[in-house]
Amino acid sequence: MEKRKFTYADPSIIEEKRINEVRALSYQERLKRLFILIEISRSMRDAPKTQLNQDATTNS
Repeated sequence: MEKRKFTYADPSIIEEKRINEVRALSYQERLKRLFILIEISRSMRDAPKTQLNQDATTNS
C-alpha cells in the first residue's frame, strides 16, 4: 500500500481519485478493506463510553 499524502484539492477531485483507487483493487482487497471498516466500527460501538469520554477530555 502506498503512503498517503494530504491533498487540499476540491472534494470532487479527491472523491474521483478515491473511486479510481478502489476500482483498481481486486475483489479480495476490497473485501479486506470492508472487513477492516466493519471491525473498527464494531470496536468503537462496543467500547466503554466512559473511557472514550475520559480520553477526549484528557487530550483536549
